[in-house]
Amino acid sequence: MADQTLTAILALSFVLGLVHAFDADHVVAVSSLAQRSRGWKAGIHYAFRWAMGHGGVLLMVAIAASSFRWQLPDYVPHSAEKLVGVILIAAGLSIFWNLHKQRANLHIHRHGDIVHAHLATAEKPNSHDHSPILVGIVHGLAGSAPALALIPVSLYKPYMAVGYMLIFSVGVLVGMVTFGLLLGRFQHFLLLRSPRLFDRSRLILGLIATALGTLWLANS
Repeated sequence: MADQTLTAILALSFVLGLVHAFDADHVVAVSSLAQRSRGWKAGIHYAFRWAMGHGGVLLMVAIAASSFRWQLPDYVPHSAEKLVGVILIAAGLSIFWNLHKQRANLHIHRHGDIVHAHLATAEKPNSHDHSPILVGIVHGLAGSAPALALIPVSLYKPYMAVGYMLIFSVGVLVGMVTFGLLLGRFQHFLLLRSPRLFDRSRLILGLIATALGTLWLANS
């Protein structure tokens, strides 16, 4: 009976992680980061790295809290909450800036009687870009208190609590990578259908990120 209860609790932690991955600030932040590349794999790349940063910091906090009875000072999650708002605003503004540069660097070409314009962009995200991991860490710190509160009191042994948080983080990873895959495919579809439609979707995302970041700061 105890084993069944433990299995149910751990399964619940995975589901909670899946749901947590789709929080509005997570989705908007990763979507904004993925706008740096037009390749359909960019969504997966940024989502995976964000989830690694998010899960890594949550695991460290869970280990410290359950094994050493140490807790983050209250000002750390609070400051991270404010930083989440700043990041969202910066992400939205960066989209506007990239769209501006794109228009400024548009090249006109003539091939006989055919005149067209295009912009060469990188299709592969920079593998050395650590910003998704850092953004994930900030989100993890901001949500550390609510995440730790999800650990059932019945998991009285430290390794059980850490295992719970590990599975929770795996759920976040699976949920966010799934979102990244869907995002990348959707971006690829829009780009093939109409580059102008793709750019309009980026503009809308920039507006959403900026607005959400402003509201986040006002309420944090």
